[in-house]
Amino acid sequence: MKIFIQLNGNRVVNQGSTKGADQDIELEVAEDHEVLRNPFVFTYENGQLIKDEAYQQQLIQEKEARESEPSTEEKLELMQKAIDDIILGVI
Repeated sequence: MKIFIQLNGNRVVNQGSTKGADQDIELEVAEDHEVLRNPFVFTYENGQLIKDEAYQQQLIQEKEARESEPSTEEKLELMQKAIDDIILGVI
């Protein structure tokens, strides 16, 4: 399957089936290649796509940290409870 990749340095930042810019690089990949689903974890070095496992783990950890963080609404509720506790002399 023919694809075109866009790079930032050597990091793949996008891929598509059409050439979007003169600097896009044309590649042949298997139809089930991971770069089609998750291009951001690949680098392009010496004419080869290389999966950056460490970067993929970093992205997973960052996503998990964001998802485990309380929402803005939850933070406001916690702050309101703390204020209520102070006003009511619970603390």
